[in-house]
Amino acid sequence: MSAIKSFVKRVLPKPVERVMRNLHSYSVDILYENRLKQLNMNKKQLLILGTIARSGTHYSKFLIGNYLKLAAGNSDGSLTGEEMYSMLPNRWYKSYLNVRNMPFGSIWPDEYKKPTPHLELLGLQDIARSHEIYQTRFWDDSPVLHLYRNPLDYAVSIYYYMYKNRQGAIKVKSPVEVLDLRFNSYVRMYMSYRMAARAGNAKLLRISYEDLKRYPETCLRIILRWLGVEPRDSLVNLAVQYSAIKNVKKLEEAGGVVNPTATSLKGKFARDGSIGQWKKYFNNTDINRFRQKFKDVGISLDEFTLEP
Repeated sequence: MSAIKSFVKRVLPKPVERVMRNLHSYSVDILYENRLKQLNMNKKQLLILGTIARSGTHYSKFLIGNYLKLAAGNSDGSLTGEEMYSMLPNRWYKSYLNVRNMPFGSIWPDEYKKPTPHLELLGLQDIARSHEIYQTRFWDDSPVLHLYRNPLDYAVSIYYYMYKNRQGAIKVKSPVEVLDLRFNSYVRMYMSYRMAARAGNAKLLRISYEDLKRYPETCLRIILRWLGVEPRDSLVNLAVQYSAIKNVKKLEEAGGVVNPTATSLKGKFARDGSIGQWKKYFNNTDINRFRQKFKDVGISLDEFTLEP
């Protein structure tokens, strides 16, 4: 895809390229609006769970899902993986607009599934997860919940999830190498949401993975109030208990599936989840190098929680 873009830039005169780009953007905007209309989806009731990978996407879904199940009057225990997936089944790029194929591939999504009615308790029609950069053109009228993780622990989690425990993956020696490989991707993701927040998007809520893990009750209350729902403390506490990683691991050990889209995965989806795993893999030289590398692109490691 990048080769096609490069070819177009070389061949077409700049004014022509600019006009084509504007026409394409306009047509994509229309297609997205038509897709929402086709699904009878109110953009203001479509919550985008826009996360950096391995930053608590499914943990947050369990927290919200367990709260909704309890609020609906069902107290027969924690959500199963199948219940959670049925309640919150959609990936934004697979269900609404496949921006990963832009500008020349097919952008038609094909995986939309109607969520269960529980979301009405939050005034929502859908919560669609996404690992895309912040999509200003499409998301500015939607509530966007952004989760991010310190880049060092992110690299550890990605190392196990995408490489060490993945069949057929390329060989990567360590989380240090992962962070080098995925540095630009991480920076683009993190900066896109930080810039949107600094631009004053009132519909964007950013929560760090570390805060979500250390203060889950508080974070769940913040999310609910942000959505205009006054939380019920007893349900918040029980939802947090049900969503704990030890219970998710038990679910997997009993044959449950946390993420049906995680194919070719060896072992379990829920691995560790702790804060500070990076200490086993990054030495002082590594830390100093990455500290400077992030500083060079306008990010300080001090923006993140690195310690438990």
